Amino acid sequence: MPDEPVGHPSSLVLDLLRALAADDISYCQWKSTIDLARATSGQSDLDLLVSRADQPALLELLGRLGFREADPPPEKAAAGTRSFFGYDPAAPRLIHAHVHYLLMVGHDLSKGFRLPLEQEFLGSARQSGHFQVPAPELELVAYVIRMVLKRGTLDSILRGRGRLTKREARELAWLESEADPDQVRQLLNDRDAVVDFQSFSRCRESLRPESAPRTLWQCGRDVRDRLAGRSPRSPQSDAGLRLARIVRYRARTASRGKAPRHTPVGGGLVVALVGSDGSGKSTALQAIEDWLAPDLDVLRAHLGRPPWSRTTVFVRGGLKAGRMAGRPFRGPAPLASRSGPTSAGSSAPTLTELARFACTARDRNLVYRDITTAAARGRIVLCDRYPLAGLMRMDGPQVGRLLEGTRAGPLARFIRRREEHYYEPFVAPDLLFVLQIDEDVARNRKPEDDPERVTRRSREILGIDWSETGAIVLDASRPAAEIAGEIKQRIWREI
Repeated sequence: MPDEPVGHPSSLVLDLLRALAADDISYCQWKSTIDLARATSGQSDLDLLVSRADQPALLELLGRLGFREADPPPEKAAAGTRSFFGYDPAAPRLIHAHVHYLLMVGHDLSKGFRLPLEQEFLGSARQSGHFQVPAPELELVAYVIRMVLKRGTLDSILRGRGRLTKREARELAWLESEADPDQVRQLLNDRDAVVDFQSFSRCRESLRPESAPRTLWQCGRDVRDRLAGRSPRSPQSDAGLRLARIVRYRARTASRGKAPRHTPVGGGLVVALVGSDGSGKSTALQAIEDWLAPDLDVLRAHLGRPPWSRTTVFVRGGLKAGRMAGRPFRGPAPLASRSGPTSAGSSAPTLTELARFACTARDRNLVYRDITTAAARGRIVLCDRYPLAGLMRMDGPQVGRLLEGTRAGPLARFIRRREEHYYEPFVAPDLLFVLQIDEDVARNRKPEDDPERVTRRSREILGIDWSETGAIVLDASRPAAEIAGEIKQRIWREI
């Protein structure tokens, strides 16, 4: 039985399996057949071994069903395998069709050895539920070899990963209960090019919990040597590549705070959500991230409140320290003075005010450079708020507005030019969603915020003519799940 609750069958998975049969494409779910229910629901990958002769028909079928191809992280790339993802609105995550034209096995970060059993797997395929599955004897042989290659490396043993996990041990026991030992012996005698029956039995024993690590390592070495002629690399080169990939993969994971994922073959995407406070931007973005991030490389960015750079910390911290010391930090001359009669609340802006907006502009510029670089590398970037020149004032230049009706000094004019310079590189995102909401509803959703500020921002969003901008305008008064579902559909069309 599966370790986790199984959801309802995915309609997209069922459509795919029916289409494979209808188009007479030779395939089988070549591993993890113990959890076919999880694969049917989309909770686990579809590991489909497909005849290379049927590759053109398969690609046409996947395109017809809306699947998108994506590249794995470079450290996990393997020969003869491709990944496709599909969108099922009823599924909590993307449907991953992991297509194998070759049976490449080994450590997760190398997969450097080929099992020459593709035709045997496809020839033995039989119907089990919704799937075509191979003979259990073949799957058992492949599983033992896979686990010995995966767990029997020196680095895996030294890192404490030389034992099967509970899930792996459960799957091995299940396969042994399903396979006929006599047929396993006959298979290995007929296919001595893989391993002979004696070597297979020794490998099986090395996977038991009481087996010595040295025995597992020796079995792994023997299998690697036996399969070396069907590997793109020698066992020694594979070990070197594996160690290099481990270091690189860990470094990339540490630098971004999460493991790298697949990137769409069609390239990256910048998606921005704008709207007033209370429109549900953060809620919608979280739903989109939860949907995409388990499989695709996603970067979340907040351009409304960007993280402070070191320069911002220094400038704003210094100004605050000056104020706390009782020395107004205005320079030898006023930054600006009113050109006409003044009234209460209309005093000229201080350096602190202007510096705050200039620093925010610079920080947004830095975040913008990061997200455009990430998108160029294939990542899906999700932006909370986005500067839109000539449309929205809330996330655009502010210094010029503060200086209206004043006689600005040289320093004030310099700050204004710098702020405008920081906003110049911004171009429209690939997808722009505008969440519109009535000001009364926005105030009710954000009772803790300044009502005047919430009202002003809501009116600004409602007052803009978005028809010529290419933006997708959504009524944010609807349920959050409905809004997120519509956003998902539009994003998937662009990936």
